[in-house]
Amino acid sequence: MDNKPVRQMEFTIIAGSLKGRTITAPDLGITRPPLSRLRRSIFDFLMPYLDGCSYLDLFSGTGSYLFEAVSRGAKLAVGVEQESRLADAINRQAKTLGIADNLSCRREDVFTAIPALHASRQRFDIIMMAPPQYIGLVDQTL
Repeated sequence: MDNKPVRQMEFTIIAGSLKGRTITAPDLGITRPPLSRLRRSIFDFLMPYLDGCSYLDLFSGTGSYLFEAVSRGAKLAVGVEQESRLADAINRQAKTLGIADNLSCRREDVFTAIPALHASRQRFDIIMMAPPQYIGLVDQTL
């Protein structure tokens, strides 16, 4: 087993109660946080709907959308990420920031999580889906 330390990548929360906080994620070469201007555009558009909402992020990756949603007022943000090191990093940082009651990331495949979330009758006001650039994941997920 390779024990080399994993490089970290960073992003900054753009707005809201956590504005300016730096979040780190393991740089595994499989994902990276979206550009800040893209996050700003998406969340500026969503802002009227975020206060008190339940937010689901499929293919969470670095968790940047989760942290931005909670920072801007989502009462609950749930992520789904199959890469355990990324999901663990999201959960660890939510705890460090004192928002673990509002933000969590499930360590499982999206196609397993969707039926499980449905069976639990958990409902979400906003569902974000930003899968990696693999052919067919968007259509398959929908």
